[in-house]
Amino acid sequence: MDNRKFHNPIVFRELSLVFPRQDKGYHAVLSVPEAQKLLNHPDRNTDIGARDHAILALMLIYGLRANEVAGLRHRHLEHERVKGQQKVWVENRKGRFQNRPTTAIILNGRALQAFDAWVRIVKRCGIRITGELPIFLPFIYDRAGRQLVIRTERLPVALSVKSVENIVKRHVEGAGIKREFGKTLSAHSLRHTAFTTLAREGVPIQEIKELAGHQNIETTMIYVHAAQSYEDHPGMHNPLNK
Repeated sequence: MDNRKFHNPIVFRELSLVFPRQDKGYHAVLSVPEAQKLLNHPDRNTDIGARDHAILALMLIYGLRANEVAGLRHRHLEHERVKGQQKVWVENRKGRFQNRPTTAIILNGRALQAFDAWVRIVKRCGIRITGELPIFLPFIYDRAGRQLVIRTERLPVALSVKSVENIVKRHVEGAGIKREFGKTLSAHSLRHTAFTTLAREGVPIQEIKELAGHQNIETTMIYVHAAQSYEDHPGMHNPLNK
């Protein structure tokens, strides 16, 4: 053992080990009324509320991860809008190393309105929009003005992933949305909610896979929960139950 040139004969890459798939079932899925309640919780009459509303919209409607929201920059926006819709490129999505896809989402409807409202606030504050400027900026308490203001002295520093997770946690708690039986209502729960909602609305799983940026459709299936509801559950359709 004193020989410092000793090499471990076991090369793990060559063992073809099959690692267990992480169980993601602990993430709770919000119902549509709960998701609406969460989306409506931020006070959009305030600047920080408008920002949080836009963040929640991207996560609940398009299933963006916390790190993907934090990583958005203005250079990720297409310059020209098509049919009044805004394409946003999401880079470095989760996947195998050096094989992480760049995919696009197309903002429209309520999500685009929330997004535009936040960008107008940034411009109104006199912040110069550059390609590397993060879309979502941190706030700080202004003691003189006794209000929360955009933290301009830290530009172009973006929100951290933890900050995005805390934003979700704050509004989940504020909206009074709770779960029992050990399930977690986290930022990642919003991703599960987005894809489960789309599947229930009849969106093909292949299209959900592209939106999610998954490399394998089996991964997408993990995010689509078949949670029962009192309005529509399997037992209602069994002819033996009629």
